[in-house]
Amino acid sequence: MDQALATLLLLLISVLGAIFSAIIVVRATIAAAQEPSKLTMLVRISPGFVASVIYVLAIVSVFIHIPFASNYAFLLLVLAYTIMAAGDALHILTLSV
Repeated sequence: MDQALATLLLLLISVLGAIFSAIIVVRATIAAAQEPSKLTMLVRISPGFVASVIYVLAIVSVFIHIPFASNYAFLLLVLAYTIMAAGDALHILTLSV
């Protein structure tokens, strides 16, 4: 793979991940302010927070060698996006109940 293309793809993934993480945190904060029960806050904030932590770990592990994370950085990104999607689905299910 061309080095410029790889750098461009990494930059694109980084920007998209940062945007998704910011959207999740803002949504969770607004939802927690509207419904202040502890269970609601835990269900809505935890997936976004966990996904953000995994996302940052994957990005940092590309530049700094972290034994497990550096080898599987792309899979960690996929895991973070899956957790964010599951959190959104769970949020939609809790709204319909």
